[in-house]
Amino acid sequence: MSAVFPVNPDARWRSYTAAAAQTVFAIPFPFQDADDIIILKVALDGAVTTLALPADYTVAGVNNPAGGSFTLTAPAAAGEKFMPIGKAVLERVLSIVRGGRYNSAATDEDLDRLMIIAQENRRDIDRSWKAAFGIAGGQITAGADGELVKFEDGNIVGSGENVDTIEGATAAAAASAVEAAAQAGIATAQAGVATTKANEAAASAAIASPKEFATIAEAAAYALPTVPVFVRTAGYGAGGDGGGGLYKVVGADPAEKGSFAMPAIGKWAKLTENGAHVRLFGAHPNLADNTAKINDAMLYAESRGENMHIPAGVYVCDGQVLLKARSVTGDGQYLSRIVSTLGGQSAVMIAPQTAVADDNAYRVWRDFAVAPSAANGGTYGIEVALNNAGEFLSNWVMERLYVGPFGGDGIRLNNSIGNTNGIFRGTIQDSWIQNGLLIEKGGDSLSILRNTIHGTGIGVYATMIGGARQLVLRNNNITHLAECIYLSGINGDAHIIENWMETPNYLGNYSGLSGAILYLENSSGAVIKRNTIQPLTAAGGGFVPANTGIFAAGNSDDTIIDENTIYKGAVSHIQTALAANRTFIGPRNKYDSALTVTDNATDTIGKLSVGHVFDAGLLPVANDGGALGSAAKAWSDVFLASGGVINYAAGDVTITHSADALAFAGAANGYSFDNVIKIGGNQVLKARETGWTAGTGTALKGAFASYAGQAHTGAYVQATIQALDNAARDASQRVKAIEDALRNHGLIN
Repeated sequence: MSAVFPVNPDARWRSYTAAAAQTVFAIPFPFQDADDIIILKVALDGAVTTLALPADYTVAGVNNPAGGSFTLTAPAAAGEKFMPIGKAVLERVLSIVRGGRYNSAATDEDLDRLMIIAQENRRDIDRSWKAAFGIAGGQITAGADGELVKFEDGNIVGSGENVDTIEGATAAAAASAVEAAAQAGIATAQAGVATTKANEAAASAAIASPKEFATIAEAAAYALPTVPVFVRTAGYGAGGDGGGGLYKVVGADPAEKGSFAMPAIGKWAKLTENGAHVRLFGAHPNLADNTAKINDAMLYAESRGENMHIPAGVYVCDGQVLLKARSVTGDGQYLSRIVSTLGGQSAVMIAPQTAVADDNAYRVWRDFAVAPSAANGGTYGIEVALNNAGEFLSNWVMERLYVGPFGGDGIRLNNSIGNTNGIFRGTIQDSWIQNGLLIEKGGDSLSILRNTIHGTGIGVYATMIGGARQLVLRNNNITHLAECIYLSGINGDAHIIENWMETPNYLGNYSGLSGAILYLENSSGAVIKRNTIQPLTAAGGGFVPANTGIFAAGNSDDTIIDENTIYKGAVSHIQTALAANRTFIGPRNKYDSALTVTDNATDTIGKLSVGHVFDAGLLPVANDGGALGSAAKAWSDVFLASGGVINYAAGDVTITHSADALAFAGAANGYSFDNVIKIGGNQVLKARETGWTAGTGTALKGAFASYAGQAHTGAYVQATIQALDNAARDASQRVKAIEDALRNHGLIN
């Protein structure tokens, strides 16, 4: 066997569009010699040249079963095309007998070469014109330069008419017609000749031009024996209705939306118009129901991987419109409008399918409107729905849309079945959305940017699939009757930045169940910055506002609230739930009045220029878990109410206030001072005096009368001496008692 065996079926050519400075390109089929490959280059201006080996390129991979590659000697420019084409050299240079013996390897190599040549022959034959089976092949008779050809008895022969002659005759006829019209009185005969020539020239030119018809119906009824190559209509149902297009005449039903039969000539017309739009398929503002026409247009675009355009106009639809095209664009959000009369279903459905190429990614919808025929009619306006396991939608954009007002949300992103990938890496921007945006189990990296979201119910309601992160709501104007933003179960960096949120009084009383304008339900890690949050408590006239601007409910941990302008609701500016841990209320928020926080959490923190009012305790995360102030940033004052208690170690030592008194309790090991104690500036206690020797004898703690003294005479008597002795004894014992007391109190050693 040869090195390249087996030789698998292959067309033996490829086409590559080069990137800037690219030099290496694959040759994914086997070849036996570098000369068996030719390289065609298509320049940016369309010029085709055959490259030279080895001046322009080199080849690697000879006799490799997987093929090889070619390398340009000069880097390609971006957009240039290169085509490696198998073209085996027709020669035989080997003998199957070597040294008098049969050589199987040489035979295999020759057979491989024959198979390669056969593949290349078939490839080239398949590119040629061929007669149908059972019909003898015709001949092509060479004609003169510029001569038109025609089919005759199965052969392609010269027509005898020359392109240059026709063009000249057409120009001459046109000039003659103008001259004849200007000088009609000169000669009737000359005018007739000019007219005849003009007609002949027009008939000849029509051979190379599309056959013109007013409508699809007129083209379909065409019955003349001459089969046009192309037909063009001036309209779909009527000339000038915007549905005119170019069609190629083909022999069989192309099984493609937009095509129509021409039964009188046994042909079909296949739509080939560049820039497909819904009017090519019969959609028109004058129709009572455009559903089928628009859906046909979307199927056409889906089958061809093309975009679909909705020209300006109002298109009434009684059924559900299925936007199957990869991208759908209009002429503007107020110019191209789909008006739905449908009830019970979404007016417009987008349902990605993995079975359809490129249906799950890189989708775009922009510059059109979807509205109900009556305000608050139907259910949802535009719904993106994942209906089967494994479906997803990524890298998509909705922009410059107008949606609503429908009975439900204007836009619904529906992954209620919980697909893991879900709906992710998408953007809704620069749109007007009536009655809200609903995101059910969204995926990573969803951005809601610069939209106006207005109406009844909740403005933006979002849940995320487990583990999904990065929901961004930025620069939106959200005015809604209930919560402007309601996030539920989002535990991955929701960024709510630079939005305007309010319940305006012209909508009526606030209707949200949470009592908040911005409501976080079991949603951790939210960043809320540079928003304006306006419950509008001062509207008056019986208006009922929201209770609070922001409510961190459930387990909404680690919420950051800073740099916002927040107006007070009926109760407070901000509310936290008991289990909402570590809510940070930053110092750069602004408030319409002194900040009021309905604070049920144990560890809400924040430094606020206008004060911070709590209606519950301010506690650390855990016992011994935090300090009030620091060495660098100390608090200025502590104010306690009458009866206030400073409690150390759960009652080990307490300091309790009562009227005009402080009571110290506990401290079984005593109280320590490292310096003197003063009252009114006078020292009353200081550090222990040392150097004392303890006295001995009896200490007198009983009643003690100071010695008043007595008069003495020249003759001392026993009673006088005894009295002096008793006084000296009592004084020394009292001194001993005082010394003992000083020692017991630690004042002396």
